Amino acid sequence: MKKLLGIVVLGLILSWSASFAGVVEKKPCSETGWNEPCACVVESNYAKKKFCNFKMDIKKVDIESICAKKMESIVPELRKKMFKSCMKDYGF
Repeated sequence: MKKLLGIVVLGLILSWSASFAGVVEKKPCSETGWNEPCACVVESNYAKKKFCNFKMDIKKVDIESICAKKMESIVPELRKKMFKSCMKDYGF
């Protein structure tokens, strides 16, 4: 029983770390000198995200479409709140 529990916990940890690794791989654009590959979403605060979006010429329309695609699988009651949160994560 302990062995099975250990396997399940290890599987959960590995799947969590694999999904988290996709975010950690990209560096903030401010650290790369505003050169690709970088991500504005991993900047440390809202103001830096806003400046990064301006500097990297990322438009609000592009981010709206990304967040809208993410919201398709969310329950309708939560979509508006989650959409606002998604936009804030991207600095808009």
